[in-house]
Amino acid sequence: MKQKIMRFITVTLLLFLIVSSGPAALAASVQGEYLEKTLDFVRDNYLEPLQEEALTRWALQGIFNNLDSYSRFYTPKEAEIYLKEIVGVYGGIGAVLTGYGDFAVIYEVQPDSPAARSGLLPGDKITAVEGVSVVGLGVGPVVTMLKGEEGTSIAVEIVRGQQKPFS
Repeated sequence: MKQKIMRFITVTLLLFLIVSSGPAALAASVQGEYLEKTLDFVRDNYLEPLQEEALTRWALQGIFNNLDSYSRFYTPKEAEIYLKEIVGVYGGIGAVLTGYGDFAVIYEVQPDSPAARSGLLPGDKITAVEGVSVVGLGVGPVVTMLKGEEGTSIAVEIVRGQQKPFS
């Protein structure tokens, strides 16, 4: 009798574990199978040969780039560049920039920074860096151009209101 009760408890417990984990495992299996069959379909039916690496990258880009406005997929090379930008030691002019139309505009000047010592003000538009026009480039490239080894100089052309440009 005791053996029958133990068998009953064991079988019931196993059934409970299978039933409780089954739907999630089955759903993951079905989704994985769906993705793999879709990729197989694309491989088999696309007019031109596809590189496996490109197909995987496109699938991952679709996932990451559709999560929210803050998520982005990086290739290994892009990730390396991005990590160097955010981790490295570098200097800048000491200003927070924002985009406005075709211009990178100073939004905030950090106290006791090169920008503050040079008399830059919020609202100043950056039109050139080291003699190269930055109009229409966007904020990211302008910020990259302004970064450099701490203590070095950089020429920045500014337009303030209706005044003539100055460096």
